[in-house]
Amino acid sequence: MSNLTANTTTPATTAELPELAASLDQELGLFRSYSNTMDIPAEAGTRIVKALYQVNKQTKTKKANNAFVRIPTSHLTEQTIIDSIEKLAPFALGWLRTVENELIKKQHAGGALEVNVDSLNLDAILAALEESDTSARLTKEDIGAWFDSSMAPKLLAHLEVKLAVDLEATDAESVAKQTRLIKTIEAYKGQFAGLANVKGMIPEANREAMKTALDICEAAESGLLGRRIIAKLETLSKSDEGLLEAL
Repeated sequence: MSNLTANTTTPATTAELPELAASLDQELGLFRSYSNTMDIPAEAGTRIVKALYQVNKQTKTKKANNAFVRIPTSHLTEQTIIDSIEKLAPFALGWLRTVENELIKKQHAGGALEVNVDSLNLDAILAALEESDTSARLTKEDIGAWFDSSMAPKLLAHLEVKLAVDLEATDAESVAKQTRLIKTIEAYKGQFAGLANVKGMIPEANREAMKTALDICEAAESGLLGRRIIAKLETLSKSDEGLLEAL
């Protein structure tokens, strides 16, 4: 077998969670002391929740010591949302209208005399959430994990054929092609991870290359995160086009 492989991760299923908990020394749900210098390993099927507290400037004390806890993710997934959409819809609508209210207030505070009702849409609300809600904001870690599991294997298979790379060969020319292949995949991963903190415009060539990669890997079928990344790229494309038109 070749040693040229994509770094992939596989989410744990509900049935695997008992074994997963045992492998984590039954630490699920247990609060532990936290420091920002800690490197907490990621574990499939779980996520980390941090309880962080600031020092009260008057009393010079904290409400509690900083801590973190690892919890399972099986109870709250994209499928959970889909299956419970009728129950969630009223709460989601109320929440989204609250976000929209803030957008309208911001226009008024900026001196607007009227609301541009044509600009009121779900995309505007999602963009505002992406900008302000750190809990919902895409992170490099989130995008990296998604890329490793949903993009890298398919991209590797596609480029293996396109670049005529023999993954089993060990001659100098083949090794050079293998190295180029890995660097290409790493470059794509870096470009997508950069969507978490975009500064300035993304070159059009880069945008188109990313869109092509998304199509090749059928990213729209890779779950909620994949669709969020597609939407993020589309939003940035429209924003960049708007800036260019303003020149």
